[in-house]
Amino acid sequence: MKRVMAAALAVFTAAGLLAGSAFAAQENARVKEIENTLMKQIGEMPKTGGGEKLGALVISLTNPYWVGMKDAYIAAAEQYGVNIEVMSAPTEGDKQSQLETLNAMALKDYKAIVLSPIEPYNLLPGIIQCNKNGIPVINLGPGINVDSLKEMGGRLDGRLTVDFAQQGELAASDMVKRIGTGKVAIIQGIPGGGALAGEESIEAGVREVREELGIVLRPGEGRLIYRTRRDEFRDFYDVWLFRHDAPLSSLTLQPEEVTEARWASRGEMKRLRAAGLLHPLLDYIDGIII
Repeated sequence: MKRVMAAALAVFTAAGLLAGSAFAAQENARVKEIENTLMKQIGEMPKTGGGEKLGALVISLTNPYWVGMKDAYIAAAEQYGVNIEVMSAPTEGDKQSQLETLNAMALKDYKAIVLSPIEPYNLLPGIIQCNKNGIPVINLGPGINVDSLKEMGGRLDGRLTVDFAQQGELAASDMVKRIGTGKVAIIQGIPGGGALAGEESIEAGVREVREELGIVLRPGEGRLIYRTRRDEFRDFYDVWLFRHDAPLSSLTLQPEEVTEARWASRGEMKRLRAAGLLHPLLDYIDGIII
């Protein structure tokens, strides 16, 4: 097993380096320095594999980055003497299809699977299925929420992840230095805060609560208590009610979206509402919760 995992890590690490180099304008000292540092941290790579069959699950081949990643996986597999099959979701927002693909991969005879999730939670059930079938799972690129995975009884066998928000900030800072003056926009590939393509409002709500608070809710336990159409945004605004016990100490706040969380009684909600301290989007509570 150690030899198989060593070969798998070698392929997946080399693929990440190859993909990164493919999108660099030119080879430079800084790229080489990063590569050398990473290789020192990982340790000695095996010379060749033994023809093992590995699986890779990327986000979507509609994105040129993941096309380059697929090519890098294939090149690295050939370099280390193993076979690899690269799968993906049809589109960048199709979380359910990506999960279904992983569930299908869990039934195959892969010696290891590397995956890059669309979001931190959508592949958790599939990872658990891989665990049950004895297939090691390595997370590369966008990170899996390991705390939620552990709560569900699952595990990862390896992680090679990056902070894409930090990467964007570093790139923007470098651009500002080069430009001298002006503004730099950091563009997020898959927007949050609402339903993704093909996602029902209950699914979006459960996902947002999980991402921003670390609370795992079951869609079947929610009740739709309010719906309105917002003409200015050309969308529907749905409110789902769940009953769930969660101590504040158990919450995992998403720092980009949430600064603080607290429980409030009906009386406190009334006082906050009367004082104008609630967000305008919470105007529905007058006739529903309070």
